[in-house]
Amino acid sequence: QTSQSSQSGQTPASVVGEREVHNFLESWRSSLSKKDMEALSICYLQSDALRVYWESQEFSGWEPFKAEMQRRIASSEGAQMELKDPQTNVFGRFAWVTARYVRQTWTDGTPRSQEGFITLVLEKRRSAWVILHQHASITTAASPINLSTK
Repeated sequence: QTSQSSQSGQTPASVVGEREVHNFLESWRSSLSKKDMEALSICYLQSDALRVYWESQEFSGWEPFKAEMQRRIASSEGAQMELKDPQTNVFGRFAWVTARYVRQTWTDGTPRSQEGFITLVLEKRRSAWVILHQHASITTAASPINLSTK
């Protein structure tokens, strides 16, 4: 008897790992949308080894990135992040995810949308996944959305 995972070349452990990573991604995305800095901080490696490339900015280490996230959370009325078609690869305690993303923000009542590609490198530490490296590339710049046509 063969399982679906072994037919696709995946081990049962990698299938479990992928499920864990998808749950982690949902928690990360939800923390961003809720502007929950405490929950968001759990998602990142909190050391100088963290690297984040976001909107043409580079953040080396947790403290500079945390400061930027706090600034962004305070400056927008709302934000929502959606990952489209995330591709997950798990190898033992490491994983990487590539996806298209759509990020929507509201500032002064004006909605803006941004699309791009994101890559996350994760490590499982003490039974929890954390982001070691994040790189996002913008494909469509933030522009006002006309909600009356949606």
